[in-house]
Amino acid sequence: MQGRSVGFATMDSQCNNDTTRLLKAFHIATSEGPFAETAQKTQALISQLDRQDSSSNELAALRTMGSSIQEMSIGELNQIVRLITARFHLLNKVEQLQIIRINRERSKSATRASPRTESVRSAILELEHKGRSKSEIHDSLGTLKIEPTLTAHPTEARRRTILDKQLEVASTLVKLRQDNLPPEEEEELHRHLVNRIELLLATDDLRVRRLEVPEEVQNGLYFLTTTIWRTVPELAQDLAQSLGTDAAELPPILQYRSWIGGDRDGNPNVTHQITQSTIEALHTAARELWDEQLKELHRELSPSVRRVNLPEASIDLIDGKDQRRHEPLRLRIEALRNGLRDQTVSATELRDELLAIRTDLIAAGLPRVANARPLTDAIVRSRAFGLHLAKLDIRQHSQVHLSALTELFEHAGINEGFSSLPESEKMDLLRQELANPRPLAATGTPLSNQTEEVLRTLKVVREAQTSDENTIGSCIVSMTHHVSDLLVLRLLMKEVGFEIDDHRTPPVVPLFETVEDLHRAPDLLQGILNEPTLSPRGTEPVEIMLGYSDSNKDGGFLSANVALHEAQQAMSEVAKASGRSIRFFHGRGGTVGRGGGRAGRAILASPAGSMHGQIRFTEQGEVISFRYALPQIAHRHLEQIVSASILASDDGHENNHELDSSILRELAEVSMRHYRDFIEDDDFWPWFSASAPIEAIAGLPIASRPVSRATGSRLQFENLRAIPWVFSWIQMRVLIPGWFGLGTALEQLEPSKLKQFKAHAKTDPFINTVLQNAAQEMARVRLPIARLYAESGPNGAQFAERIEEEFTRASNVLLHILDQPTLLSHAPAIEHAIQERNPWTDILNLIQIECLRRQSTGEDHPQINATLQAAVNGIAAAMQSTG
Repeated sequence: MQGRSVGFATMDSQCNNDTTRLLKAFHIATSEGPFAETAQKTQALISQLDRQDSSSNELAALRTMGSSIQEMSIGELNQIVRLITARFHLLNKVEQLQIIRINRERSKSATRASPRTESVRSAILELEHKGRSKSEIHDSLGTLKIEPTLTAHPTEARRRTILDKQLEVASTLVKLRQDNLPPEEEEELHRHLVNRIELLLATDDLRVRRLEVPEEVQNGLYFLTTTIWRTVPELAQDLAQSLGTDAAELPPILQYRSWIGGDRDGNPNVTHQITQSTIEALHTAARELWDEQLKELHRELSPSVRRVNLPEASIDLIDGKDQRRHEPLRLRIEALRNGLRDQTVSATELRDELLAIRTDLIAAGLPRVANARPLTDAIVRSRAFGLHLAKLDIRQHSQVHLSALTELFEHAGINEGFSSLPESEKMDLLRQELANPRPLAATGTPLSNQTEEVLRTLKVVREAQTSDENTIGSCIVSMTHHVSDLLVLRLLMKEVGFEIDDHRTPPVVPLFETVEDLHRAPDLLQGILNEPTLSPRGTEPVEIMLGYSDSNKDGGFLSANVALHEAQQAMSEVAKASGRSIRFFHGRGGTVGRGGGRAGRAILASPAGSMHGQIRFTEQGEVISFRYALPQIAHRHLEQIVSASILASDDGHENNHELDSSILRELAEVSMRHYRDFIEDDDFWPWFSASAPIEAIAGLPIASRPVSRATGSRLQFENLRAIPWVFSWIQMRVLIPGWFGLGTALEQLEPSKLKQFKAHAKTDPFINTVLQNAAQEMARVRLPIARLYAESGPNGAQFAERIEEEFTRASNVLLHILDQPTLLSHAPAIEHAIQERNPWTDILNLIQIECLRRQSTGEDHPQINATLQAAVNGIAAAMQSTG
C-alpha cells in the first residue's frame, strides 16, 4: 500500500528517505496477514480519487466516492479508518523528525555573530545592538518569569501506549539514518520498524473508557519528569553561554504550573481527595527525581580533602576505613538524599546546600568543576522545580463559589438571598465579613454536598501551603463578571483558616472569558487594585487570566482577538497608573480558534507596555504531546518562548506601528455581528447538531472532563464548551472559529480605512499575526467536504452557501491585503502538504458522514459509533489538531 506519499514531496532528501522507509515498512506490514484486505480496499478508494483529480466537478467526484462507501459494511469502514489513521500518525512523527533535523542543521550553521532566528542568542544579540550591555541584560533577567501551565483539557485523542509505540518508530527511523550501518544491523532495524507498525495496527487506538483524573495526573507527570525536567537546565545553559556567565548564576526564569487535578470548573470528577492525591503525587515524583539527581552528583563529585582544600563534613556515621571519610562532598550529598527520603530537608535547604557545594569547589580552586554539569543542572532544577515540580492551580466557576457563600450566609442568619443582591450591596457585606474574625458556620453545620466540597478543597489548599508554600499557585475564578466574584472566594478562604496577609495565601485570580467581560476588564482591574484583600502583596504583579476559547465562541475570531488585544493594553495602563505591574495568563488552546499558533510570535505581538517580564500560558492536550514528546522539539519550543519574552520585556520594545484603534473596533463589531447572525439563526443549532459529529466527540473517551458545563441535559450551544465546538468545525474541515466574519468586516471597510489597514498589515505585529493565522486556517478549509456535512442536516444548503460566501469574501480580501497569490504562498511546503493529505482525509470524512447518516436513519449496529469515534481520531491526526 505504498501509493501516494503524504505531505513531504517538496521537502529535502533526508525527509523523503524517512518517508520512503516508513511507507515501505507500512506496505510490508499491510501486504499480508490480517491487514492485507483492508489495505487493498483503501488503495482502491485512493486510486478512485486519483482518477478523478482532473475532474472539474470535485463535489460530484466526492459524491461518487460517498456512494461507494455506502455499499461497504460497517466492519470494512472501521478497518479502513484505523489503517488510514495509523498511517497519518506515523507520517506526523516523520514530520517531527524533519523539524528536529532542520533545527539541528540551522544550529550547526549559526555563528555567534549570526545566530539562529528566535534563539536565545539572537535575542541577546538584538539587545546588544540596541546598546544593552551583557550585565544589564543579566540584571533584567531577574524580572523575567515564564510559567507554562499544563492542563488536562480533552484534546489528546491518542492512548499513551500508541504514543509510546509512535516514539519507537521515530527512534528506529533516526537509527536508520546512520551512514555505513553494517548490513545485518540495518536489516534488523528494518525488521523492528515493520514489527512496531504491525503492533500499532493491532493495538486499540481509542480507550474503551474515559480517562480518570489520576490517569491524567500521571500523564502530566510523565512530561514533567522526563522532557521538561531535562530541557529546563539546557535552556539555562543556552542563556548562560549567550551572556558569558554560568547557569548557576541565573535567576529561575522558567517554572511550570499545572491545572491537572486542580481544575474543577465543570468537572465533578476533580474532588478535594483528587487534589490532595495530586499534590502528593507531585511531591513524590519530585523526591524520586532528586534522588536520581543526587546519586549522579554523588558519583561525580569525588574530590578528596587529601588532594584539595575542602571543608570537612560530619563523619559520625562513616566507618573509619570508608573512603568517603575523605570525600566531604559525597557525605553532604548523601545527607541530602537521606533528608529528602525522610522529608526533613526543605526545598530552600536543598538549593542552599547545592549552592554551598559550588562555592566550596570554587574556593578549592575547582571553578570549572563547580560550573559544570551535573551540579549546575541541579542548581537550576532546585530553583525551577523545588520539591513540588509544578505549582498546582485551583480553578472553579464563580457561580459555584457564590452558591456556597449564599448558603453559608443563610445558615449564619446574615443574609437571605445574597446571590441576588446588587453588586454594591454584595461588596459592602463582603468587606464587612472579611473584617469580622468569627467564622460563618459552626463546626458540624449541615451543608450541601457542593458547599462542603468547596470548603474541603480550600482546606486541602491551606494544609498544602502550610507544609510547602510553593505547592499551590493561584486560585482562579472562571467567568469572573464582577469584583465581588473574587471577594466571595477570599471570604471562603478566610472561612477555612487562611489569613489574608499571610504570604502563603494563594492569590485570587480573575478569568475574563466573554467579549463583554473583556471590554469591562480595565474597570474591573481598577476595582481589584482598590481592594486591599485582593491587591497583591509588595511588588508582586497582579495576575489576570484571559480566556481565548470562550471569547472566540462568544464573539467570533476577529472580535475575540481585538477584544483580547485591547483589554491587555487598557489593563496595562490601569496597572501602570496604580504603580503596579501585571502578569497576563493566556488561556490558549492548540488551534487558532482557541488562541493557538506560534507562541513566540504571539508574545512579540502583544500590546506595547503589556509585557513586564512575566507571562503565563496554558499547554493543552495534543499540544503537550507535540511539544514535549521529543526533547529536541521541547527545547526549540521553549527557546522561542524565552527569546520572545526577553525581547518583549525590554524597556525599549514598543509596537509603534499599531493601527488606529477605531478601525480595529469597527472591524470587530462588524465581524461579531456577522458571526452572531450566523450562530443565532433559529435554524442554526438544529442544523449544526445534526450535521456535525458533536455527539461522537461528546462520547469520545479522551478525558475526565465533560464537554458541557451543564448536567443531565442534551447539548446546547450555551452550555457547550469551546473545545468540542472548535473540534467539530475542524472535523467538518471548515474551521469557522479561525476566520469566519473576517471577510464581511474587511469588505465593508471604506476604501481609505482599508488602505490604512493594508499598510499596517506588514508592520503591525498584532494585525500581521491575526491575518497570517486566519490565512493558515483557511488554507486547511475543504469546502466540498464541508458542503457534504452541511447537507446532512436540515436547511443544510442554506448554511453551506453562507459559509462558502463568507469564505470567498475572506479569501479575496486576505489575498489583496497580504499581496499573495494563494493563502499559503509564503509557505509552499505546508501548502503542498495540505494538498497531499486531502485525498486520504477526504476518505475519513466521507466515512464519518456515512456513519452519521446510518445513525440518523436509526440503523442500530454496535460498530457504527465505534467507527464514528475512530474517524474523529483519524481526522484529528490528518488535520494535526483537535480542539
